[in-house]
Amino acid sequence: MPRCARTTPVLLAALLFSFNLFAAEQSIEPESDASADTTPPESATEESAEATEKSAEEKDRKSSTVVVAVPEAPPRQLTHGEITRELELRRRALEDLLLRTRDKTATQEELEQIHDLVTEIADLEHQLEQIEAQERRYAPDDRTVQARWSRFRMAFQDITNWDIDDGMFRIRAGLRIQVDTTLGKEDSAIKAAVGSIDTGTELRRARVFAQGRLFRKMDFNVSYDFGVDNGLKDAFLEGVGVKDWVSDHFRWRIGKFQEPFSLARSSSANNVAFMEIGLPADALAPGRNIGIMFRHPEKANRVFWAGSFTTNSQDTADNPNNSNITLTGRVTGLPVFADNGRRLVHVGASYSRRRPTGEDVRYRARPEARFAPFYADTGNIAADTVQLSGFEAAAVSGSNWIQGEWIQSKVDASALADPRFDGIYIEVGRFLTGETRFYDPTQAVFGRLRPNSIYKGGNPFRKTEDRGAFEITARFSTINLNDGMIQGGELRDLSLGLNWYIDEVNRVMLNYVHSDLRNVGKANLILLRYQFNP
Repeated sequence: MPRCARTTPVLLAALLFSFNLFAAEQSIEPESDASADTTPPESATEESAEATEKSAEEKDRKSSTVVVAVPEAPPRQLTHGEITRELELRRRALEDLLLRTRDKTATQEELEQIHDLVTEIADLEHQLEQIEAQERRYAPDDRTVQARWSRFRMAFQDITNWDIDDGMFRIRAGLRIQVDTTLGKEDSAIKAAVGSIDTGTELRRARVFAQGRLFRKMDFNVSYDFGVDNGLKDAFLEGVGVKDWVSDHFRWRIGKFQEPFSLARSSSANNVAFMEIGLPADALAPGRNIGIMFRHPEKANRVFWAGSFTTNSQDTADNPNNSNITLTGRVTGLPVFADNGRRLVHVGASYSRRRPTGEDVRYRARPEARFAPFYADTGNIAADTVQLSGFEAAAVSGSNWIQGEWIQSKVDASALADPRFDGIYIEVGRFLTGETRFYDPTQAVFGRLRPNSIYKGGNPFRKTEDRGAFEITARFSTINLNDGMIQGGELRDLSLGLNWYIDEVNRVMLNYVHSDLRNVGKANLILLRYQFNP
C-alpha cells in the first residue's frame, strides 16, 4: 500500500477529533448572572460583536491546523559486546562494594548503590539473554566447522574455569598465542650497518596463565611465556578487601608486575592496535619488575593513580631499564566520559626515578617489528641515576579514536654531559563496522574489543553482517637516541594497519611499516599476526 494511503485515515481522524472538540467547547455556555443587567449599551454591543467575530475567526484558524506529533527516536540498542562489557564493569563494582561492607553495617547510600547495581545487572542479563536467543535462532548448522569450533571453545572454557567452595577460590587458566609472519626489504646501507630482517614465521607469544581470586580477598595472576621472549612474566598477588580502609582507598599488589608507566606499556599486548607498541614506549618505558604497588581509581573512575617501588630489575626484551631501586608512578584523568565510553578524553602523566644495575644503562630501538634487528642503539652508558617522564593523551568519538605519548629519559652521566633521549608517537584508528574502542577506567587503559557481530563464514569483505569487526589504523613514531657524545641514531616509522576481529577471542592483524634510520637508510616491512586470546 502506498505510504500516503496509510497516513490519510490518520489525518482524517485527527481532523474529526479537532472538529468535535471545537464543537464541544462551543456547546458549553457560561452561567448567566440573574442580578446583572443583560442589556448592554449600543457601543458595547458593537465592540462585543467585533470581538466575537475575531474570536470566531481565530478559532476557525486554529481548528483547521492539524498538529502531528513527531515521536522521539528510540534509544540505540546495545550490542552483545557492549552489554558484556557493561555487565563486567557492574559486577566488578558490586563485588567490590559487597566486600567493602562485609564486616560492617552498610550506609543508606551504599544500600542504594547495591540496589541500583543489582537492578542494572538483572536488566543487562535479560538483554543479553534476548540477543543470545536470537543468535541461536539463526545459528548455523551444528555440523559446520564454525559450530564445532564454538562448541569446543565453550567446552575448553568450562574446563579451565573453576569455582570452589561457593566463590572462596576462583581460578581461570588458559593459553594465549600470537604467531607472526615477517617480510622485509632494507637498503644495503642498513643491511651493512645493523644486519638483515629475519623473514619467516615465528611464535611471538605462547603464554600460559592462571588467574583468579583466593579467600574472596586476594586476586592472583601468574603467566609464563614460551615465545621468543620466553620467561616468567606476571607473578603477583593483589589485595581487594583485606581491610575496609585499604579497600576504600587503594589496592596493593606484590610480586612481579608491569610498572605503572605509559599508556602503551600499561596496556595488554592482546589489546593494542598495532602488532608492536610505538618506538618511545618500547625503547624507553620500563616493563615488568619485582616490588610492591599501590593503585586505585578515584572519583567514580574519573581519576586513576598508581605508584610502585621495585628493586633488582633486569634488562630484558620487554624491560629496557634495569635498576636496583626504582620509584615509578602514573596519574590519569577523564575530563570527558559520556555515552558509555563512546565519547571520552583521557590525559595522563608518568614519572620514574631509577638507579641502574651495574651503573650502566642502554637504549635500543627496532622498527616496530620484533623479528627485525635493532636499528638505533646507544650502547652501554655509565650512569648514576635515570629519570623517565612521559605524557599521554587519547580520545574516542564513536568509531574513531586517537592516542599519543611523549617519553623522555634523562641520564645522569656527567662524563657524557648528562644526555637526554626522547620520542613521540601518534596513532589513529577507525572501526569500519561501527564498534567503539573499549576503555577500562579501573585500569586507565584500552581493553578487549567485543565485536558487534561474529564471523560465521564466507567472504568477510563482501558481507554486510556476521563478518566480525574491521579496524583501520595509522601511526607516526619517532625516537632520537642522539645527544652530545652519544650517537645512537634517530629512527622514524610510518605504519598502516588493518585488524580483523573474527570474534572476541580471535584476531588477525596486518601491518605495513616504513622505517627511516636517519642519514643511514630505509626499510619496508609487511607483518601478519594471528592472535588467540581466550
